[in-house]
Amino acid sequence: MTLLALGVAGYTSMAAWNPDAIDFIARRDGFLRQSLIVHALAGSVALALGPFQFLSRLRNRHRRVHRASGWVYLLCILISGLTGLWLAFFTPGGPPV
Repeated sequence: MTLLALGVAGYTSMAAWNPDAIDFIARRDGFLRQSLIVHALAGSVALALGPFQFLSRLRNRHRRVHRASGWVYLLCILISGLTGLWLAFFTPGGPPV
């Protein structure tokens, strides 16, 4: 999961070389900028919580914590996914083709 996230981060860093791709941040386009912030924050929380869901010690000894963090993880994935789709449709990005 972490390697996949690093791959996506590496791919999206190419947008820094394409000023048109990140123009909505410079223009301070309110809703798109807020969507990007929500996407990044929710994705970061999900990436931080994800690996802990696989710890059998946490799952066996602290079932409540495991379940609560699982629900938070799912909520963050949902929020990050929806805002990511929104950003994909309404912002230019990626390498110039």
